[in-house]
Amino acid sequence: MTNLARLVRWLAAHDEIDTAVLHCPHTERPKVARRCLSIRWDDCLANVDVRPLAVLLANGCNYLQVYACPERELPSDAWKSALGDLIGPYEEVNRIGQGEGLDMASVPFPRRQLFAVTGIGEKDDQDLAYEAFHELVTQQAIPLPEMTAEERLHAMRCPCCSAHASDCKVSWLTDEGWLESCLACRVSVHYCAEFSDDETKREDEIGLSLLEAFEARKELPQAKCVECGNLHPKSEGKLCALCKWRSERPFEATMPPEVLEKLPEALRKRLGG
Repeated sequence: MTNLARLVRWLAAHDEIDTAVLHCPHTERPKVARRCLSIRWDDCLANVDVRPLAVLLANGCNYLQVYACPERELPSDAWKSALGDLIGPYEEVNRIGQGEGLDMASVPFPRRQLFAVTGIGEKDDQDLAYEAFHELVTQQAIPLPEMTAEERLHAMRCPCCSAHASDCKVSWLTDEGWLESCLACRVSVHYCAEFSDDETKREDEIGLSLLEAFEARKELPQAKCVECGNLHPKSEGKLCALCKWRSERPFEATMPPEVLEKLPEALRKRLGG
């Protein structure tokens, strides 16, 4: 079980938290008011993206405050862009703090075991983030990001996203329904950790261009190839492009290129190679 999953299990066994104040492991615990919680993160908050923060908001924390890191600048703008008014800077408490404090690196097992979430240990952080964004969008609690067509392709390729998609009651992965159905799933895919990776985005863009070409080809009138029986654009004639190429170059199609190159040039020309 990850540290984030342990924290979710703890939150599920307690009353709702009005405000959770997050701070780095190298800072002192800030004062928090009653019904609030301070959480010492297991890493500098400068390294934390929006996903675990969304998990907290979807699992019992009504609002997040972030205690400034004395060493590094925090990605506050990115957090604010994704979570809107649900996150803000730490506001000092004037009265003596009575709220609890947790260390994310050593979250205790909740005393109220009966109310703990069952099966939480089977979920990794990526699953928790997907479910969190899905819940927040369903509640209309966060602003919607600018989404692109590449997300549909990623949703089909990513094991986590496709698994959650199969549990969605809306058939949102279909060509016809992608832009119209299950907005919550689309936002969850948008914030997927794998999709956020630049290399994966480039792969998705390449895959999308190939997919669009394939889908455009499907719109053309189809016919069965008389040789192989596969469907192909009717405009290509009786033979598909591959069978036509093989019929025009019978020796080149069956003979390995390295063998064909060893034949005399005059013979290669006669054979069509």
